[in-house]
Amino acid sequence: MSVTLKSIVHARRMSEETNAFTATVCWNGKPVGTAKNYGTGGETIIDTSRDKEPERIAMMRWAEAQPPVTVEGFDPLPMDLELYIDGLVEADLNRKENQRLCRGHLVWALKGQTSGTFIAIKATPENINKARAWAITKYGEQIDYFLNDRIGGRA
Repeated sequence: MSVTLKSIVHARRMSEETNAFTATVCWNGKPVGTAKNYGTGGETIIDTSRDKEPERIAMMRWAEAQPPVTVEGFDPLPMDLELYIDGLVEADLNRKENQRLCRGHLVWALKGQTSGTFIAIKATPENINKARAWAITKYGEQIDYFLNDRIGGRA
């Protein structure tokens, strides 16, 4: 059993305090409703039709059984369906941003750097291995990971 999202549309220009988006909510791979957030700091609205109410209840119970969200410096936050969906949207945004960063570049993180801090050099699919060899020669054991590897190795 799982909750997934399809057809996620982000509205970056409308996102003020939260991510503005619309998406199709799926339960075990089957569409059961929609989720949306207006990006103004309010809640994520999850809509299902009346005939999908049993699925909505099952999704809520499933989400509540997931581990709590932990953020350094704060008490754990119990998981619920809204928080789970917001996490899926955030993960989708991060995936798309990482793909954008790697387009035409070799990108890597150094050990001990702040999360989301990267070094990048221009690279094409034809010369990415040469760029990787240069980065390893220059930074060696300081390299934590290559972001390109996490998105399928593309430049």
